[in-house]
Amino acid sequence: MQPLAYDPKKVASNFIGNIITGYAKDKKIKVSFAEDTWSLYVGCDGDFTRVVNRNESGEITISLAASSPSNDVLAAAWALDKQTGQGSGAFNVEDFNGTSLFGAVAWVKKLPDLERGKELGENEWVLSFGKPNVVFLGGNYST
Repeated sequence: MQPLAYDPKKVASNFIGNIITGYAKDKKIKVSFAEDTWSLYVGCDGDFTRVVNRNESGEITISLAASSPSNDVLAAAWALDKQTGQGSGAFNVEDFNGTSLFGAVAWVKKLPDLERGKELGENEWVLSFGKPNVVFLGGNYST
């Protein structure tokens, strides 16, 4: 049996048709949902009901090296959105090591902090999304 393998280079994302490149050294992308899918309602005598939460919104955190050309793509989308309201668009991430896939219309929530120092810095971009087009958090079983 072959050992399983993971290659971070096989995790690809794009925003408004631009392939995101130049990730930070330890992180790439994180997709977080704002709320739980289900909540539990329990009456005083112990009867319970599961309640579905239709809020599927959330945030995408993209960690880029300060030298990444994708910083320009995200900054331009933020500026366009601020001026015209037209800076949102398709965001997708796919893990070709396995079966995970995510896609949604997203927009830059705010600019990252500007920080410069002795070492090359990193920018943490936060995008928001309303409802994903596709979500599948699958296995990672590349050989």
